[in-house]
Amino acid sequence: KDQKAPFLMSGCKVADGYGSMLVTGVGINTEWGQLMANLSEDNGEETPLQVRLNGVATFIGMVGLSVAGVVLGVLAIRYFTGHTKNPDGTVQFRAGTTGLKQGFMGAIRILTIAVCILNTSIQLIS
Repeated sequence: KDQKAPFLMSGCKVADGYGSMLVTGVGINTEWGQLMANLSEDNGEETPLQVRLNGVATFIGMVGLSVAGVVLGVLAIRYFTGHTKNPDGTVQFRAGTTGLKQGFMGAIRILTIAVCILNTSIQLIS
């Protein structure tokens, strides 16, 4: 009975009366369909929250990389100067006496620790 806007939207309920209806659009051709198409359209712009989260993620990544680099440096210096010890109390690396294979395995252990720290920081930001 509304002569100004004689349209029914999807989901409308008629409480009383009688009438006939002509369907003029379905799917994307309805008001609801156009609204949903506009909402799902990706215009490539980031929201302010996404911008801030990307900044935080970048910061966490830089801190993680820095910490991993410092840990790698400190552990390598300690290892190759003979300041790290085995569980039995013996020195892990002695220049001139430690074999190439044992020295290489010690360096791999140190690198593994640094990579684990870096991997943890990457997991935090994703």
